[in-house]
Amino acid sequence: MNKLKSSEIISICSILASILIVAIKDETPLTAQIIILSLFSVLLVGYATFLIIKTIKNNRGVSSAAIIANAKKYTNRLVKLSNANARQLKKFDFFNGQKKIERQNNIIANKCRGNIGLKSDSAQKLKDNLDTLIKQYTAKKSANYGDLNALISYNKMAKVMSESTLEKNYRICRNIIKRIFDMNRILLLVEQHQNRIKLGKYVAYFTNNEEEQIKAYLDLIGWSYILIGDNKRGFNAILTAIHLIESRIGEEYDGTIPKTVDKNLYYHYLFLKVRAYRHLGSTYYTYKNIDALFYCQKALKILDTIGFKEGLNDDAKFESMRCGVLNNLYLSYFYKFVRDSRRGKGDIQSLKDTLDNVKKDIDSIYCANNSNDQHRLIKLLTLKCQLEKALDISGAKKLDLKEFDANMSSIEKVLNKSIYFDDAMEVYTNQKIQLLFEEIKDILIE
Repeated sequence: MNKLKSSEIISICSILASILIVAIKDETPLTAQIIILSLFSVLLVGYATFLIIKTIKNNRGVSSAAIIANAKKYTNRLVKLSNANARQLKKFDFFNGQKKIERQNNIIANKCRGNIGLKSDSAQKLKDNLDTLIKQYTAKKSANYGDLNALISYNKMAKVMSESTLEKNYRICRNIIKRIFDMNRILLLVEQHQNRIKLGKYVAYFTNNEEEQIKAYLDLIGWSYILIGDNKRGFNAILTAIHLIESRIGEEYDGTIPKTVDKNLYYHYLFLKVRAYRHLGSTYYTYKNIDALFYCQKALKILDTIGFKEGLNDDAKFESMRCGVLNNLYLSYFYKFVRDSRRGKGDIQSLKDTLDNVKKDIDSIYCANNSNDQHRLIKLLTLKCQLEKALDISGAKKLDLKEFDANMSSIEKVLNKSIYFDDAMEVYTNQKIQLLFEEIKDILIE
């Protein structure tokens, strides 16, 4: 809408004023006054709302908020697809009733083949209908674009799926789950936490793979709930993952492996357990709600147990996890100091020891010159600045402004090299979901 001219504004105001004059005249019936004033109020509120929305849209440029909003539209399609597949699997009585499944499969197969018991014209009609639906969503030109219209072209997919056998729907399920885990990290970066939870619940319910179920509760559901501030549900989901792990490998780790468990599987599951403890000990999100120190220490106990690093047989993976847990531990000590200081009980020496450990870890990263550890370097440098500022405020150590500025410059150097392209992630999300739909189309038309 273009800006109104002064003459147009005067005309509109004159019309509105005339309406009000008519409404408040003594000779106007009371009922008519109420109706006119009510309509006038609705019109005024609606127009004001329109102007506010337009102003917000005009003032908002190309921002992460817009990217996230678009990504949500795309991932909603993925959620709808998983829901449609879930309905089909439930229709087939996915977990039991084999005879019922076979009967339903036979009905669909007979319809498509035109077997005895179904008129051939009905069978052909159903087959033609399926072919038509396939053509409808593949013929859209927008399928070549990275926008929402590209996904609208797949709207008929659920209808096609409803005419397919259990075997095909199960293959579709496996394909959807695979792509969900492929996109897991990107969905996290574009802040699709609610949709990650929905997809995680789909995976947890329908996967026949125990590790996928654990990861669904641990990351897709548990961590997502924590990120949106629902710690109770987040903790429950992560504790469910821990329960699944312990039901397979036992509760305690003392360096020995149960005879009934494969060695590689044992250490892999134990690593997932450490990851679960790290999530629970993520101080930044959970400190006020849970004893983060307790879970960080439990994670370190496993990591530092003799034989674990050798059993895991992946030094880079081990070191990355240990660094992450230590960072959470240091942050826990800092938050504990801040909390205790408010009560006049802050342990200065503990804070100094934490700062020394942080400095040692920073030096080790610089010495190793590992470009893959830049993410952790940023976290440690920012934590170092927090610790030094806390010591300065407490009067234990004066803040060195030159060193503080140097730390900030180091952080900026890393961040300037680590800018990711929001628009690229948005397009990736769209294209990845299109790929999934095309893969499902191939399964359906086989």
